[in-house]
Amino acid sequence: ELATTNEAREQTVSAMNDAEELIRVGEEWSRFRTGAAERTEKLGALAEQASSLLQQPVTSETLLEVLAEAQRNLERSVAAAENEAASARGKTELINAALSGLKGAGAVCPTCLRPLSEHEAGRAEEEHTKQLEELESVIAGAEEGSTRRRSALEEVRGLLEQVRELPVPLKPGSDVPEPDLDAA
Repeated sequence: ELATTNEAREQTVSAMNDAEELIRVGEEWSRFRTGAAERTEKLGALAEQASSLLQQPVTSETLLEVLAEAQRNLERSVAAAENEAASARGKTELINAALSGLKGAGAVCPTCLRPLSEHEAGRAEEEHTKQLEELESVIAGAEEGSTRRRSALEEVRGLLEQVRELPVPLKPGSDVPEPDLDAA
């Protein structure tokens, strides 16, 4: 009778252990589903922000790819605008140097170095002044475009950072890989 009681006790303990394991696994899956739902919800909210910012449809599935591409495009665009402004500034400096050579009685042609009449020097000065105004407009437009794109770039980078910081829940039963310190 003692052996039967011990066997029944062992079966009960085993059944309790099995039940505890099922409960633990169920809780792990519940935490996983909750984490996945929270991540999906946050990705959806970030996708809406990205859609508004980029003025194009973005889903939670395409969010990371679209933001990364937008970042690359905006970086190129900012660089192009800055190059355009720098080029215009360089041309402005050349024109200002040419203008200084047109002032006074000893005005000479910057190309062929022949003396210029007062009338020719005046016409050249007018042309240079007109070009300077155009270049100032180009510089202002490029700087404004660069500032606007840089602001959008910072917003895109902020969204990308938020996406990358979202925790990715692990499925129950999957092991967390040990960091490979030798590969690092």
